[in-house]
Amino acid sequence: MSTRTRFIGLTAIEPLLAVVGSGNEALASRLTKANQKEVEEAWGDVDDLDEDDQEEMQEEIDEFSTYVTEMFLGETESGLEPGAWCYLFKVLIDELKLELPGNLPINKGYKHFYAWGPYADMVATGLTRGSTASLRHIENGRPVKGPGLEADGCLFAWLTPAEITELYQSLAKLDQAAITNCDLQEFHDDLVNSLKVLSEKQAALFVIAH
Repeated sequence: MSTRTRFIGLTAIEPLLAVVGSGNEALASRLTKANQKEVEEAWGDVDDLDEDDQEEMQEEIDEFSTYVTEMFLGETESGLEPGAWCYLFKVLIDELKLELPGNLPINKGYKHFYAWGPYADMVATGLTRGSTASLRHIENGRPVKGPGLEADGCLFAWLTPAEITELYQSLAKLDQAAITNCDLQEFHDDLVNSLKVLSEKQAALFVIAH
């Protein structure tokens, strides 16, 4: 799977995290309806779809609805939080109007998800313990309440404003000699510049990869 990372700056992280296990039926209904509208618009006029396409579209809607039920109950069969919840969180961010305007440098071009491991290993010795933990959250995912994420080809993670500032300051202080892999230089620069923007705005961060 060719997995891409996307950073979403948020005005606040607490309203998003509070959704898991909240039992908020009104918000769950809004989320399900918003997704159904988005899916139906993506597929186009239902009258133009053959039976197989209609069935596939409905399966997509039903799967999302199942994830919504699990999220708002805060319960999953495995006990882990599905990485595919990243799709739900993106719709939630739109519904709750939490996203900061403007795009971040890290989102330009193509940032392959699998670059995070080598990058974190490369800079680890120069970072604070908290900054190292933040990078590993981005690499491995960070659940809201559960013990971990379910490996399903997707993931999500989040950082608070304080964690962003600590990570930015640690990375910005790194000696240039720490970037030993020239292929990761642009990656590093875009990450530092993105964290700077977020830190200056005292913003939170939500990360999705799929």
